[in-house]
Amino acid sequence: METKRVLLTGVAGSIGIHVLAHILHNTDWFVVGLASFRHRGWTDRINEVAKDHPNWNDRYVIHNHDLTAPISPVLKEKIGRVESLIFVLQKVSKKKVCRRRR
Repeated sequence: METKRVLLTGVAGSIGIHVLAHILHNTDWFVVGLASFRHRGWTDRINEVAKDHPNWNDRYVIHNHDLTAPISPVLKEKIGRVESLIFVLQKVSKKKVCRRRR
């Protein structure tokens, strides 16, 4: 049986990083994380969570992507097939999102 693959958005944010740690600690799932790093997400959070667990390093991959833009065919291929989506989103004002889409 193959390991379950999940797509976790907002992985570098204050909530997403805890979701990532919970999954890696309590399951054998592989996590594909998306983060734009344009808001409050930091790569340091990911490094800090994983530093004491070197066995986790081969169980996740993080891709830089802002979800206000479509996912490109190249990124879609890198993400691959996933069985579940965990959508973690920081509170963002509607004005900011609409401005970015223009």
